[in-house]
Amino acid sequence: MWAVVYTHAQKEFFAKTHLEQQGFTVYLPCYQKKLKLNASPVTKTLFPRYLFVEIKDNQMWRPISSTRGVQNLLLSSKLKPQTLPSSFIDSLKALENEDGFIEIQLPNKLRPGTSIRINQGGFEGQVGKIIGMDTNERIKILINILGTQTEITTSEDKIEAI
Repeated sequence: MWAVVYTHAQKEFFAKTHLEQQGFTVYLPCYQKKLKLNASPVTKTLFPRYLFVEIKDNQMWRPISSTRGVQNLLLSSKLKPQTLPSSFIDSLKALENEDGFIEIQLPNKLRPGTSIRINQGGFEGQVGKIIGMDTNERIKILINILGTQTEITTSEDKIEAI
């Protein structure tokens, strides 16, 4: 059975290490996020302050609560660990890429190749395509001005996907 552990703030990896040292199987689903355009991605937890511990038959679970980095083990009304079905953990693991990170897809994210319409400013009404982002995280757009393909940059709030 899989139990839910609530950790101290930003101590998920610390708690995971200490639980594994005690012989527990721990699952901490993570994803990678780029904080800036050209920066290396950072690892973030999918459920901040939560991780999952597999408790096998006859395995003592009480030491989990006193593990460094753990705030508490979620318990049911019968003071037993609150459990999750293995299928939930399996479905999370199925979302992982080859590096072990869950692929996060943000809805309606403007990406290169997306057709857009400019809805504010001097180019309002112009239609174009996103070609990338600049170093200030402004969006680069290719539009047609007087028969010439021209690259402009703007902020995300001034365009809409079409």
